[in-house]
Amino acid sequence: MVPLYHTLEVAPGERVDYWQSAMANSLSAECSVEPTGEGVFDAAMAGMGCGPLQLLEVSGSPFWIARHGPGRADWVSLLVLLEGQVMVADRAHQAQLGPGDLCFIAPDRDIRVHRQTRFRQVLLDLPAELLLEAWPNWADHTMHRLDGAMPAVLATAALTRFIVGHGRQLGEDGRIALSDAVLQLIEKLGGPHRRVRASASASNGEATRPSSVDRQRRRAEAFIREHLQDHRLDVGRIANHLGVSTRYLHRLFSGGPQVMQWVLEQRLQASRSELAGRGTRPVAEVAWTWGFASPAHFSRTFRRRFGQPPSAV
Repeated sequence: MVPLYHTLEVAPGERVDYWQSAMANSLSAECSVEPTGEGVFDAAMAGMGCGPLQLLEVSGSPFWIARHGPGRADWVSLLVLLEGQVMVADRAHQAQLGPGDLCFIAPDRDIRVHRQTRFRQVLLDLPAELLLEAWPNWADHTMHRLDGAMPAVLATAALTRFIVGHGRQLGEDGRIALSDAVLQLIEKLGGPHRRVRASASASNGEATRPSSVDRQRRRAEAFIREHLQDHRLDVGRIANHLGVSTRYLHRLFSGGPQVMQWVLEQRLQASRSELAGRGTRPVAEVAWTWGFASPAHFSRTFRRRFGQPPSAV
């Protein structure tokens, strides 16, 4: 885990303001913090990317925190409590958590969290699209305790503990494999209906459940298709949208055309389709529309790909 914030070098009288700002930056929402324990307030935070997932480990002395408004759009947090006692609540629900318990944090409303003792927890952030595939009705279980004695919950907590302890030594490829294992465990949290549906699909000859890599590849392709006409589309922007590293994005396209080669192919196919029915629209306009740097570059690339100039379509 990469250290992000800690209070060790902050003066005791300034720690609450410092931590309030740190939590607001990490959760992308307005936050308020109130220590509740005896002695000097202390806290620490570290982060790590794990394939399509993001892990945020937080530990420290007891305190209240209120998050006002939603956090990051299109992401959901799964709180994994490793040590201590924590209460989470919104206007409708309240859950008391102990070591090994899990809880999906409501992503779209004000919440309050009371770390009642010294604690250690991990916020496991998942893209909402991936979570919806793994557990379609997860939203019905936000702000509810998932019992650490349940096998799938126990395994998820244990795997999360392993990732935060050893993930950096395993390297990015190892963390990608672990992220897929986490998503498979979350599927099991969904209960028997997931296994029944999977068995029915298998018996009907349907495709087996896609891995997290397959899911992320589909997300990348969808984003690319939506932004083919944007001249600024590049590897960095695609990776940023997915919340992954550029290296992981390249892994998604391994075994075939690389990322920008795939982008180029989609632009060429789109422009060819438009040229076939363009009427009198100039070739240059079509080139600019589909993100090519210049009409000359478009013509050369088009001829190499299709064996004829754009004007011949």
